[in-house]
Amino acid sequence: MGGPSGVVSKEDCMNDLFYGVDYHSHLGTTFGGLAVLLDKISKPACHDMSNSQFKTEFRDVLEKLRGSIGIGVISSVENDKQPLVFKSKLGIFALCTNSSI
Repeated sequence: MGGPSGVVSKEDCMNDLFYGVDYHSHLGTTFGGLAVLLDKISKPACHDMSNSQFKTEFRDVLEKLRGSIGIGVISSVENDKQPLVFKSKLGIFALCTNSSI
């Protein structure tokens, strides 16, 4: 099981995104990831959380990333590094899923 979360704001969204994704920590404890958009999508931050908590692994990311649109995910699947960032004819996208399709 997993827990995706997203934020769209007129101001910096990292604080809301960080605590929104952390709220889903009870849904999975293997991988977590964040990506934000300011002028372009940042390189997504993905960390293995199997031996620590979300807040511990992503504390440094909270201080570095800035943006007004963000997406994040907590996952319980091994090697499930998300969000996925890809380019298409329509632009650059970041995608998270809980794999419940």
